[in-house]
Amino acid sequence: MFTRKKGLRSKILLFGVLVFALQMTAKADEVADYIEEVTFEATDKNATREFQEKILIDDKNYKLSDVEYELVKETPVINQNEVIKVITTDVIADGDDYVPEESMIDTDSGITYTLSDIVEVPTVISGAYEQIVTGFNDYSYAVTQGSVPGTKEITATNSATGEQVTVNCNLINIETISGDWKQNNIYITFLSYDADIFVWNGVTVSKDTNAPLQGYESLLLSSVGENSSTSKVTSTYWVGEPYTNSEGILCRDARADVEQYVNYYRANYSGKISTQEKAGVIFTLTYKGIETIESNTDFIYTLKATAKYEEIVTKEPSNLVYLIGGSIAIIMIVAFIVIAIYMISKKKRKTEEEKCGQAFNS
Repeated sequence: MFTRKKGLRSKILLFGVLVFALQMTAKADEVADYIEEVTFEATDKNATREFQEKILIDDKNYKLSDVEYELVKETPVINQNEVIKVITTDVIADGDDYVPEESMIDTDSGITYTLSDIVEVPTVISGAYEQIVTGFNDYSYAVTQGSVPGTKEITATNSATGEQVTVNCNLINIETISGDWKQNNIYITFLSYDADIFVWNGVTVSKDTNAPLQGYESLLLSSVGENSSTSKVTSTYWVGEPYTNSEGILCRDARADVEQYVNYYRANYSGKISTQEKAGVIFTLTYKGIETIESNTDFIYTLKATAKYEEIVTKEPSNLVYLIGGSIAIIMIVAFIVIAIYMISKKKRKTEEEKCGQAFNS
């Protein structure tokens, strides 16, 4: 009797489970697809994108079912580094205008540099300077300080600046310097004595001679105020053929080559170039630029994430299902109450039997 009731109880429980499953199945989901695509950038090729687990689109509910990723492209990372170029100018004379360039382009790298700092360093282009300038005039005859100019303009190079300057120099003295033999000539005119003889200063010579006045060199020198100690006749010779002068006298010209020792006289002049100290400035210019370098190891990845959603479609249960479900629920409640009463009664009866047994044994 007890075994049969236990089997009945199991059947009632199984039936209840089936009814509950039926109610849940009545709300089973039907699937429909919705796709959402997102393109994004990341430094990790395996980067992911978070999507909502459930979304509402046009009053329809969707749940996330899968996410797929696609690599669209990879772009090298561009690193930017600050670079500095320092330029030192030549010395700029104090007072001269100097305007540095605000920017410049390096033709090799293509980097544009912008002026960021200027440092001025005072310096001295040239210190105070004095330079002696001298000059002279040479004369082949005796002179005195009164017979020569008292000043002389002399062109000289300023050793400090390299410039050519003209200096007005003053006469300081006159000196005798070593002489030299100087080539000179004495011109002679002979008058005709007769057809074959010519006369000069009482000296007669034949028209056929090739060296007129040969042997009369001392007389020839004294005729021009010279003597054999300072001059010497090296040769005499005719110059041209006989001719008749304006007075109707037959004449013939001759010439003597003379070496004459001449003393030179030098007038010395002196002056100076005075240069004041010249100040200047050296500029140190600092330029800054940005150098862009394409990385060989770091990249920006463009990824496309495709999220797939399934539409959640819920079917409302029919009235019959609700009626059956409600009926089964009542049956299950009654069954559980019956089982509970049975279990309590059985336990009570067992307890009474145990009491009777104890009384009988006593």
